[in-house]
Formats: sequence, structure tokens, C-alpha cells
Amino acid sequence: MTGGFVVVSADDPGPHSSQTEQDSRLLAMMAKVPVLDPASPAQAMALAGTGFDLSEAFGVPVMLRPTTRVCHASQDVNAAPFLPPVREARFRKDPARWAATPFTEGCCTTVSPKRSRRLRRGPRPPRSG
Repeated sequence: MTGGFVVVSADDPGPHSSQTEQDSRLLAMMAKVPVLDPASPAQAMALAGTGFDLSEAFGVPVMLRPTTRVCHASQDVNAAPFLPPVREARFRKDPARWAATPFTEGCCTTVSPKRSRRLRRGPRPPRSG
């Protein structure tokens, strides 16, 4: 396990708080990464954990996309105690995994459709025994 990668992009569809409309879903679709759209602050907190779980299970970045209304809202949430995962910190340099350069472009485009099908099915339950 190498860790999860969640990108938070606070969008402003409308526009409500800015002069230009912001919607990063098309960028995520072009990059072939899953997008999680929370409807409330509590759901945003829950989906952040889900995003890290999906990212670690499938080895892809995940976008968490709260909108202006969610970002400007406040809500009481019951947070579970934080328990950091027990694992060794390590870094393995792998440019082909993250960098879409002309050298690695072929590998990224052939892996993405397979990864997309696996993401739609969801993570497998842990094996017992």
C-alpha cells in the first residue's frame, strides 16, 4: 500500500461567490478520475475517507468536489476518533504512474478503461483467513 491521493476542488457553479462559474467535473472526466460530490458538510467529511479508501484500493487519484453551498455551510458532525493506519512510510519513484508524458502516455490510456470498470464495481471485500 502506498497511500491515497484525494484532490479537493471547491467549485462555484452558478456563480454564487465569484465572477466566473467553476465546475471541475469535466476536467475529472477528461483525466478519468472518480468524483465525489458531497451534499452537506457531514457528507463531505465521510466522503473524504471514502476517497482515500478508493484511491488506495485502485491506485488512482480521487476528486472531492464540494460546491459553494457546502463550503459555506456549517453543521455539527460526530467524528470518530482518529486512528492513524499502521504501515511503513515509503516512497517508490514511478513517473509512469502519475506523469502523462509522451513517453508514458500509451500505458496510461490502455490501463484507464480497465481501471474505470473496476472502479464502477467498487472495492472487493477483504479476504478472510
